[in-house]
Amino acid sequence: MTRRFTYGGVLAGTLIAAMAAACLSSAGLAAWADALPDSTAARLASTAAHNLDDAMTHLGVNRPGITLQTTVRRIEAAKF
Repeated sequence: MTRRFTYGGVLAGTLIAAMAAACLSSAGLAAWADALPDSTAARLASTAAHNLDDAMTHLGVNRPGITLQTTVRRIEAAKF
């Protein structure tokens, strides 16, 4: 049986994955936006990223990402 992927399905999957990544690592997105060279677009991206991070923190959506980062740092500190 052949599987057929539609452009719409691939686009939907990509957008869902991008939103999930943005929600789970919103602090990293904000840090990345802050590191962009100074421009109007960079300031706009930084403001949007910080607003997203604040919203995700308020809702608690980024807790799994924070837990994962903490666990990875703890494992790295143990020198496994």
